[in-house]
Amino acid sequence: MIDPLIINTIVYGSILGLSSLSLTLTYLTTKIPNFAHGIFLLFGSYMTFTIAEVLKQNPYFSLPIAFLLGGAIALIQYYGVLLPLSMRGGGLVSQMVATLAFSILLYGGLNAYASYLGYVYNVQSRDVTLGFLDYELGGGIRAVFLVSIILAIAFILSLYLFLNKTRLGISIRATVENSSLAESMGINTKLVKAISWFLAGGIASAAGSLYPLQFVFSPTLAYSILLSIFAASVLGGLMSLFGGFIGGFIEGFIEKYIMAELSIYLSPVIGVSPFVINQYSTLVPLIVVAAVLLIAPNGIMGIRVK
Repeated sequence: MIDPLIINTIVYGSILGLSSLSLTLTYLTTKIPNFAHGIFLLFGSYMTFTIAEVLKQNPYFSLPIAFLLGGAIALIQYYGVLLPLSMRGGGLVSQMVATLAFSILLYGGLNAYASYLGYVYNVQSRDVTLGFLDYELGGGIRAVFLVSIILAIAFILSLYLFLNKTRLGISIRATVENSSLAESMGINTKLVKAISWFLAGGIASAAGSLYPLQFVFSPTLAYSILLSIFAASVLGGLMSLFGGFIGGFIEGFIEKYIMAELSIYLSPVIGVSPFVINQYSTLVPLIVVAAVLLIAPNGIMGIRVK
């Protein structure tokens, strides 16, 4: 039987790793940190909720739908907000602020949708988990544990092969290296960036579709988990796509495993419940970012061993 804390850590690390990887992808192609990225993850979570609780279907049916929905929303953000702003001379700072404004708009829509589900279908649509709907595999293991690992491996391998073995993937890499040079060589960089944003939104949303099957979720999670995603990207290295996944897994390990063990150890020392201590895990992303920027500003993948 696997320790439930280990299961929690691996599932969370896989979700956070994929979300961080996809955030890094958008940053590499456009150099814009996307503040709406946490909303993409939550859209996937609510897609699972809709499929499982409202339509009473297998919760894993939401995976491909969440991927397409997240990708579509990311395309709307790119073509409807970022590209027009860029063509009008908007700099990186104004585009970054635009992603924040877009995230507020999406957050309002997500809250409205959660309220709609609650009133119309008479279901609890906030601060809820769907773990009870998952499939037991025996030994305290549920399907989400295996699916999260398989999904992470599948996305990483597929993305690696796509970026290194296809013409379009090589165009994306060229755009990342030097957008102006790539455009002068005949590469449609606007299309390349749009595809990158579609993939990023889709991956984040697909990863988020697994979140309700293991953890409690609510619209408010969008911004708290965004801090973890940013911290993971900085930890892995914002200039390394797959470093984002490594950073996400390490960040997940710190937040779930180390904080849980630390709270148990500190509880009798300071006379406070482990649950209370564990609530301060929200500080972990800020501490991680501060430590990385002080010790290794380029992240784990930017460290050079002499």
